[in-house]
Parts: sequence; structure tokens; C-alpha cells
Amino acid sequence: MNNQAYWSRRFENLKNEQMKRAELTNAELKKLYEQALQEAHDEALAWYQRYAKENNLTLREARKQLDAREMRAFKMTLEEFKRLAKQKNLSPEYQRLLENASIRVRLDRSQVLMIKLRNIIEKLAKEQQVRMEEVLKKTYEDSYYKAAYETQKVSGNAPLTEVQEETVRKVLSKPWAADGRDFSARIWGQRDTLVNALQIEITRGLISHKGTGTIAKRIAKRFNTSFSNASRLVETEVAYFQERGMLDSFAALGVEQVRLLAVLDNRTSEMCQELDGKIVDLKDAKPGVTTPPFHCYCRTTVVPVSEFDSEESTRAARDPKTGKTVYVPGDLTYKAWYNKYVKGTSEPDEVEYLKDIGFTIDLSVLPDEIRKANLSEAVAVVKANPKLLQYVKQYGLNLATDGSATHYGTTSYWLIPKEIDVKLSHKLLCDEVTIKAAVAKQFAKGYKMQAANGEALHYTISHELGHVLETVALYERTQGLPTWVLQAELKKQAKLIRKEVVACANEIDKTVNFRTYRKYLSLYGQRNEFEFFAECHANMRCGAPNVLGKALKLWLERWNKDG
Repeated sequence: MNNQAYWSRRFENLKNEQMKRAELTNAELKKLYEQALQEAHDEALAWYQRYAKENNLTLREARKQLDAREMRAFKMTLEEFKRLAKQKNLSPEYQRLLENASIRVRLDRSQVLMIKLRNIIEKLAKEQQVRMEEVLKKTYEDSYYKAAYETQKVSGNAPLTEVQEETVRKVLSKPWAADGRDFSARIWGQRDTLVNALQIEITRGLISHKGTGTIAKRIAKRFNTSFSNASRLVETEVAYFQERGMLDSFAALGVEQVRLLAVLDNRTSEMCQELDGKIVDLKDAKPGVTTPPFHCYCRTTVVPVSEFDSEESTRAARDPKTGKTVYVPGDLTYKAWYNKYVKGTSEPDEVEYLKDIGFTIDLSVLPDEIRKANLSEAVAVVKANPKLLQYVKQYGLNLATDGSATHYGTTSYWLIPKEIDVKLSHKLLCDEVTIKAAVAKQFAKGYKMQAANGEALHYTISHELGHVLETVALYERTQGLPTWVLQAELKKQAKLIRKEVVACANEIDKTVNFRTYRKYLSLYGQRNEFEFFAECHANMRCGAPNVLGKALKLWLERWNKDG
């Protein structure tokens, strides 16, 4: 494989990886917009019904002044809005609007509704700004390092320092498009557009004597349009910061030219088809002008132009600390490269494996033996469950510590597939002897399942990964259902899984059935159907499985084999 073909494949993969981040962000934004739409619908409906006469509300009625009682009540609402606006650091413009409204002697009914709708939209815009800033920061940093990694796999390693927070801040705040606005300004511009559009639609509905149904549809339409604009903004900004990160990385490595690389399929724009393969001097590279993104949803990227051959099994590298030339393996992984040449550290193999498949890990505060036991268990569980591996690769899993003094571990998940969050208490998991004694004591009291002494250090993560496995199985069973039925359906399916595991236990021991299984189950596992699964998994994984632990192993084997 020659250099151009190699880099074409690798940098296309990098582009796709970053754009998947945009897709996940849009999925989160969609949920935020749906919540905001529901709030706006409820506010408008309540307002209309309050003032309507015989299910009809005219513009004249809508613009009547509030009476003294109504004014006092709304002043209290305004004070709450002002408090929340300061707390959430909403826009200064909106806070001035609230201050002005609170000192006014008169307000009409329509102004009250618009202030309430503005409050909903302001919170939506702020949340959108916060989430976009986070994802764009991650996109820039990730692209910067991974572009360097792929480039240096061919051309050798040059000194590279970590991206400074101030550098990222400057990049985020610098306008790049022709309108001279950064992503934050565009978000607030979309806010103003939505507010104005809602005011127009409500006014038109009142003039034409339309009922709540028509007004509600018009509000929904405006929100949908605003979400489409927000989604397009996410795609475009992620594409820009991905390319900006790569170009800055190339500049730091001394790359002098880049080649434009378009995706040549039937969705590629004519512009990108024509530019495919063109070489641009790095000093002339300007995203949106000479380098991508050239348009909304642009998939074109850039690759470095180099004289080096990519087929060597080893390659020359420069140690950034000593400045001396060293030779490194040609298949050096990105994580290993980053840790060695940027951070100057070397992480355990378990960490590299888990991060490579999609884990985010921070167990640094745990003692070495406890951390190692938990990481080894996480690797073992993932390798034993192909469906879990597939899920983590697609959605990710965050494994970290917290300071809880009451829970050894917690697992948090969404109603729909997203990154699952597992937390382990560094306060309670701080000493090997204490952990082993606690597990043995809880088993003796019947509160936890049995664990072999040598396996007790990972009892908590085995339990929490049981929650993760069941969550993945539940997502599989509830795929495609509307969100409003998911909570009840997840619980229903968890109960069904419990019955299936008990049925597996009956295959192993005919005396075990749905009336007798509890005598093999810890008190904690008897709390509900979710803790049943997690406790059975801990028992299965910790070296002393009883009939329920063996039954869950059988259930998992069948589940993983089932399509």
C-alpha cells in the first residue's frame, strides 16, 4: 500500500469518527428540543384556556392588561425566572428583559406568554451552547492528536506538546465563516429567530380565530425548523473543528502541503468531486475557502503530503525528551503513541484495550491492586460477552470513581442507547483487607452473594457490569418503541429476564423454581429485578457460583449467541 492510499484510508476513518460525534450530539439536541417543545405547548395551551371564552380567544382579549391580582402573581414568576437566569448564566440580553419586565407597572396577557416562552427557549439555547462547546473542544483535541499519530506513523515522531486550554479557547472563539460569527453567536441568532417566529405564529392564530390545535401545530413546526438549523450547525461546526485540529497538528509537525480527499459516491457534491486530489500549501490552508468544510454536511477531508513510505515494519522516530532518533514498531497503537510521546507515560495493557474499544477510564485514585483487579475484570467481562463489546464500540462506557461513602458502585443509563456510566467509590474501595472482610461479612449476613476470597476485590465492578449487561439486553428488547412507554417496558422486560434466568436454574436443578429461587439469592438481589441480575452476575464472576450464578452464565451464553 502506498502512502497516498494508506493516508486516504486512515484519514477517511478519522473524519467518520468525528462526524459520528456530531450524530450523537444531534441525538441529544433532539431530546432537548422535544422537551422544550412540550413545555412550550403546555404553556401556550394553559394560557389559551385561561383566557378563552367559549374556546375562542381574540387578539384584543389576548392584549388586555393584567389585573392587579394577575400582576402580583406574575411578578413572583418573574423573580423565579431572574433567579434561574443568574444561576444558569443565561444571556445578558434575556436578564435585562426580565429586569425591565419586573419594574413595569403594566403587562398584557400576550406579553406574559412570550416571556414564558422566551424562558424556555433561553434555557434550550444555553444548554445547546454548553453541549456544543464541549463536543467542539473534544473534536479539536482528538483530531489534533490523532492526525499527529497517523502522520508520525509514516514520517517519524517529532516533539509534540499537549494542546493548551488557552489555545483551544481561542480556536473556539475565533469566527471562521463568511458571516464573521462563531458557533455561539449562531446559536443565539437561532434563538432570536425562533422567538420571533413563535410570536408571529401565535399572533396570526389569534387574528384568524384558530383554536389551540392549529396554534400547537404551528409552534411544533417552528421548533422542528429550529432543530433542523441546530442540527446543521452541529454538523458544520464539528467538520470545521475536525479540520482545524488536523491543520494545526500538521503545522506543529512541519507538514508543508496537504491533499484534499473527497468521498466519491453519489452523495458527493460537484465542488468536492472537482477538488478531490488537489494539493494545497499549508500556509494557504483556510477552512471553508481552500480546505474543508466547503459546504454544509461536507465530508471532504485533508491528508498530509509526504515523501515517506508507510510499509516499513519499524520507522524512525524522535524522542521528544532527548531529541535522539529511536525506532518504534510500525503497528504502534494510537493510545500507546499518545501516552509515550505526548504524556510520557505508559498505561497497563488492560487500559489500552478498554480505551481502544470505547471505554473512558479514570480509576487513578484507586490503590494499584484494586485498580488492576477491576480493570482485569472489566476486560474479562467484555471479552466474554460479544454483544457488550459491540455496544461499547458503538456508544461507549465511562468507568470512573466518585467519593460516595454509602454506595460501593453505581450504574447510570438512559432510556435509549447512549454511553453508560459506571462509578466506583474510592472511599469504600480503598483497602484490600477491608474489601475482602466487607464482602465476607455481607455474605455471612445474607446481604451479598458468595465470592471466593481472591475474587472479592472485583465484586463491586462485577455487580455493576451485571447492570450494564442487562441494560444492553433491555435496549435490544425495547428497540424502536416510543420514548413514553420505555420506562415501563424496561421494567417489564427485566422481570421477564429474571423468569428466564430462573428457568435456566431449573434446567440445572429441578428443585429451583420461581417459588424457591430466593433462598439462593442475596437480600440485596431480592430488592428488585435489576438487582437480581447484578447480584447473580457478581456471584457468577467471583469464583463461587451457586445455581443462580450458573444459570445466569447459561442465559448469557444463549443471549450472546442469539443474532
